Amino acid sequence: MSNADDGIKKRKLYCRDMTVADIRRKDGADFIEVLFLESARFYRLLKENRAYSDILKKLEYALSEAELIKVGFESIESDVIEEVK
Repeated sequence: MSNADDGIKKRKLYCRDMTVADIRRKDGADFIEVLFLESARFYRLLKENRAYSDILKKLEYALSEAELIKVGFESIESDVIEEVK
């Protein structure tokens, strides 16, 4: 059975290669802020994201190693991180 047959549709995300500049945690917030060298915007990783822990680990590693990572957003206008590869 193919993925198309299992009833689950994979959504298409807008992806960019980015370098993590900083990760900011705020007490009581339901998200963390992430800053990237390639953008002046503040991006958010929501704690309700199913892959929150995995994404956070990848972001922290990319920050420590100054590595480019592929970051997925719902759209080009979105500031919410949906996935990291």
